[in-house]
Amino acid sequence: MKTTNVQKKARIFAGVALAAFLSGGTNLGGAAESTNVGETSVQTATTADNWGAECEPGTRKTLDINGVEFAFRYCPGGSVAVGEPGAEKVCVLDGYWTLETEVTCAMWKAIVGRDQSQWGPESDMPGPPAPWAVEIPEKYADDPAVRRCVERWKKVDAERFPTDYVSWQMAQDFVGKLNDAGVAPEGFEFRLPTEAEWEQACRAGTTTRYYWGDEWDCDKAHANDSAWERMAFRIAPVGVHKRDRDSWKPLPKEIFRPVEVGLFEPNPWGIYDMLGNVAEWTTEELEPVETEFGALDRVSRGGHWDAWPSRCCSDSRALSKGEAQVYTGLRVVLGRKAAK
Repeated sequence: MKTTNVQKKARIFAGVALAAFLSGGTNLGGAAESTNVGETSVQTATTADNWGAECEPGTRKTLDINGVEFAFRYCPGGSVAVGEPGAEKVCVLDGYWTLETEVTCAMWKAIVGRDQSQWGPESDMPGPPAPWAVEIPEKYADDPAVRRCVERWKKVDAERFPTDYVSWQMAQDFVGKLNDAGVAPEGFEFRLPTEAEWEQACRAGTTTRYYWGDEWDCDKAHANDSAWERMAFRIAPVGVHKRDRDSWKPLPKEIFRPVEVGLFEPNPWGIYDMLGNVAEWTTEELEPVETEFGALDRVSRGGHWDAWPSRCCSDSRALSKGEAQVYTGLRVVLGRKAAK
């Protein structure tokens, strides 16, 4: 059951879960001019011939699962360097398909049968957010970045929010249910991405700090440096810590949350929200890293809505115990089944 203890946990863990970063890059060549190549839609399991052939990066295919569309983008095989410069771990990947967006509330419910996110349509704590109803302070009324940000906060289709408060094991169980549904293309299976697969999909052929460049842009992703955040810091009372959200006026605390998937520009391969919004679990299980908070052995990537931009880079890495958190969700991939 979700209680205010959840929020307390999240506050305590926010400074820990995003420790232990690594930097890396990919060398995958340029992205395709078009990311909508070969779009197709299927209702049931399809043959490997449709999904197993070499495709252009960003090729889009969809699966209809229990009436909900799951759209995937093709990520080509290749070498991916993951790690600090000079000590990269080079991984050679087969081609695979990654979900175009983070798993949404609608997707989760289609597979699990009930809503999970604290922001979803069935949530009772704090419940689906209301549209922005507060006037922009006059001093920011002509700030185009603020106005664009407020427009996003008016969008409250809760079924399109990324599902959150998902533990690593819950994510694995979701993947298992997806595979049990029998809709995966023949020869393929659903799973969480490896770190290398996640980073390749995020970078989409780029080598910069973020997939749009080396400088943070609040119009490109949702993290703790959007226009409303800058505005809030300027109007918050002196001495009020950013965590004391109820004291921030005139900004409603409901804006401290994820946003609907797909509101920001996709990366060069047509993949949305790889950075910010909610952190995404990978399938990695590490040798436990001992910290003052215990052993950390699960990896999430991409940062989240309450993380600083420096923690939302293409190479950002977070370690945790794998527990459910208010800012952690998932994205699944379709990869070839391992040979038995």
